Amino acid sequence: MKTKKYLPLTFLLLTLVAACGGTDLVDQFTANQAAESGAVEVQAIHHLHDGSAGELSTEATKTFTNDLGYEITLSAAQIHFHQIRLISSGFDPECLGGQDQEVMLHASFDLMGEDLLTHHLATASVPRAAFCEFELQVGSAAHAMIKLAHDDEGETETHGESSAAFHVSGSWSKDGDMGDFAFVGMEPSELHYTFMAKEDGVVVDHALHFHEGEGLISVLIGTKYDVLFNGIDFQDHGVALEQIYENLHEAVHQHTSDHHGSAPANPEGGHDHP
Repeated sequence: MKTKKYLPLTFLLLTLVAACGGTDLVDQFTANQAAESGAVEVQAIHHLHDGSAGELSTEATKTFTNDLGYEITLSAAQIHFHQIRLISSGFDPECLGGQDQEVMLHASFDLMGEDLLTHHLATASVPRAAFCEFELQVGSAAHAMIKLAHDDEGETETHGESSAAFHVSGSWSKDGDMGDFAFVGMEPSELHYTFMAKEDGVVVDHALHFHEGEGLISVLIGTKYDVLFNGIDFQDHGVALEQIYENLHEAVHQHTSDHHGSAPANPEGGHDHP
C-alpha cells in the first residue's frame, strides 16, 4: 500500500526523462492533432453543356444557341459562390455524420474567361472525415444592420451589401428578331449534390475522403453557362429570371471530367482558412 504514494513521482521522473531525451510533448500533441485534420481545396471551372470549350471572340463575347433556338451572345456573366457545406452523412458507410463543415468562399466567379481552366476559390482545414454530400450557396443576403455614429439628424443606420447570385447580360436573335437582355438574381439559392467520382470511365456516387498519407482533397465546381439559358423565351421576360434559378441546379455541378489546367490566381476571389 505504501508504494502507491511514489507513483506520481515516478510518472514525473519519466516525463522529465522524455524531455531530456529530446521528446517535445507539446510538439507531439500538435502532431497528433494535425494527423486528425487535413485540408480541402475548392476550385471552379466553366464550359458548355457537353463539356467542351466555347470560343471567346475578339470582342470578349461567347455565342451559343439555347434549346429554344435563340442565338445568344453573352457579353457578361458572373456567379457568386458564397459558401459550401460538406455533409458527413449519406449513402456510404464511411460517412459517419456529425462532422459537417462549412467553408466560406465569398468568390464572384467570372464565366467569361477561357473555358476549362480551374480557378482557386478557397482552401480550408477540415477533419479527416468522409463527406457524402455537399450543399452550395450561391449569392448572399445582406449582412446584419450596422449602426453608425450619431449626426445632427439623429442616429443613422445602414445594411451591409448583398451579393447577387448571378448576373448575365448580352443580346439574342431568332427568326429576324433581336434584342438585349440583362438578368440579375438578387436572392440567394442553395444547391444540393451527392459527391461523385469517375471510376473506369463511369461517373458514380463516391464519397469525398482522404486516402492514407493524403493531406489535401479537392472539390471542383463546374458551371455549364449555356445551360443557364435553357427554356428561356427572350420575348417573355416575365419568367426568364425564375427559369435561370431553376437552371442553376443543372448548370452548376461537381466537375469530374477533363480540364486544361489552372488559371492565374485572382487576388479578389475566394479565401483561405486555417
